[in-house]
Amino acid sequence: MVVAVYNMTAQKSVALHRNGTETIFYGDSPLTEAYAASQAGDTLYISGGSFAFPTTLDKGLIIIGAGYHPDSTSVTQRTYLTYVGNIIIGDSASNLYM
Repeated sequence: MVVAVYNMTAQKSVALHRNGTETIFYGDSPLTEAYAASQAGDTLYISGGSFAFPTTLDKGLIIIGAGYHPDSTSVTQRTYLTYVGNIIIGDSASNLYM
């Protein structure tokens, strides 16, 4: 008898929503790339996993992660935002929601 066990993990992604359109970012730094492409009023949906955070937040965005509680993340994992140092929230970040 052969038993195989696979550990599958979903690819990290960030969805940028703007005026009814959606762009998905993948790769090594999807949150940073999605943030760079975003405009004030956009929404970023972050999948579960660990993401490098942009150095400065200076746009009025809505940023939503997969959450942290097991009832919401048992399949998707938690969303972790990582950054070494200080995160700067700039003057143009009015209406920033996280």
